[in-house]
Amino acid sequence: MVIGNLVPLDAELKEQFQQLFRAVKRNTIAIAKQAFQIHSEHYLRTERKYDKDFEVWWEAQGLEQVFGSRGNWTKWYRAGEALEKVHAQFEKYADKLPTTRDALYEIALLQPDELRLCLENRYTRGSVTQPEAEWKCLTKP
Repeated sequence: MVIGNLVPLDAELKEQFQQLFRAVKRNTIAIAKQAFQIHSEHYLRTERKYDKDFEVWWEAQGLEQVFGSRGNWTKWYRAGEALEKVHAQFEKYADKLPTTRDALYEIALLQPDELRLCLENRYTRGSVTQPEAEWKCLTKP
């Protein structure tokens, strides 16, 4: 038995959920893009590390408390990388991307040809053992 005030199950509650989900999407994209920009500006590719300015900023601001770890930071900037990659190469699909950090991170791990296949090609097959040459392609690569 529930005691106290019940949350009214109405259109207003639905609208509140929709607003919250839109905010999550906007915030996820904003964090990912900002992290990617910072990474692009401060990561030294040849040395495979961040520059001194970044390291000082990370420590002084206690960003481990914000991001949890460098591993989480990596997922955030790679999510931003995925957004940039799709926007630059496949702009018409940019609004169809998932909106979670981890899904965007996984997209960032794809090679360009794999990403193109995921976004532009739709194959069907009769069974999992059907030879690839017999797959039907709805759109040409």
